[in-house]
Amino acid sequence: MLSRFAFCGALGLSLVATSARADSEGDAKDLFARGREYRQKGDCTNASPLFRRAYDIHPKGLGSLRNFAECEEQNGHFATARRSWLDLKRALAINTDTKYAGWEADSDAGAQRLAVKVSHLTIEAPPDVSGTAATITINDEPLPGALNGTLLDRDPGAYRIRATWKTDDQQNDKVDLAPGETKRVTLKSQRKEAPAAPSVAASTSSLKPPSPDANRGAPPPAAEDPTREKWMAPVGWTLVGVGGVTLVGSLVTGLMYSSAKSKVEDECVNNRCPEDLRSTASRGKTTAVLAPVFLGIGVVAAGVGVTLLVMHGKSSNVAVGVRGTGMEAKVTF
Repeated sequence: MLSRFAFCGALGLSLVATSARADSEGDAKDLFARGREYRQKGDCTNASPLFRRAYDIHPKGLGSLRNFAECEEQNGHFATARRSWLDLKRALAINTDTKYAGWEADSDAGAQRLAVKVSHLTIEAPPDVSGTAATITINDEPLPGALNGTLLDRDPGAYRIRATWKTDDQQNDKVDLAPGETKRVTLKSQRKEAPAAPSVAASTSSLKPPSPDANRGAPPPAAEDPTREKWMAPVGWTLVGVGGVTLVGSLVTGLMYSSAKSKVEDECVNNRCPEDLRSTASRGKTTAVLAPVFLGIGVVAAGVGVTLLVMHGKSSNVAVGVRGTGMEAKVTF
């Protein structure tokens, strides 16, 4: 019982499929017949799309494809016609129906006849500054990205070409192709800068350290003006000289004090000195006071002088560096 139901179900599906094929074939024959009526009147403009639809719904009807190729050639669509002749040749390789005898030779002849009439167009649209590839359309029909920069077979006629990038840039062109003519169209993005960064990145940019160029327009620091430090060198050297002379004087008075003290200690007893040594003793007391004074003045003067010379040397280096940087900036500008 079950096998009988299964057989009936399979038979029903087969009948439905056969009916669908019969309807498709019938529709294709109707379209073919209407196309032939137009063609007999010399109207391939209306006949051509009917032949194309007939072949699409019933590919075994190669007569529709042949009539389509012949009408497209008559309409001046040489690339489409040649492509259809080649499609017919490939279809004949697996369709051995005797009613199509000799058609393979006709297909070869048609393809060779139209080879010199086919126009060629190359459309190139390089990526924009952000590296975004272009979206290309030809007469509002999208061109696959893999065909960007590829030589294409095209029918003679006018073509509207548009290239669009994600940076909202768009370039348009128009080209007219004569039979057998080859042209190349290049569309380039006119944007000179990449799109602005998102607002989130902008908000976090304040956390980054300033770039070396951030202070290029800021006023120069005080150390960049060397004129204000010109007095340091002469004053420093003067103080070093004074300190040196004072130290020498301190040394001399020290030696004089030592000589007087030695002589007084040898000849004076109980602080009583001969009349002729009284001046020596007085001179010794004076040198004893002057020696440490000269020593202190010499050390201070020399120290201040050396400090001024060191400061002057550092400020000179800074000024030279600043002047060099400014000169370099002017040359770059």
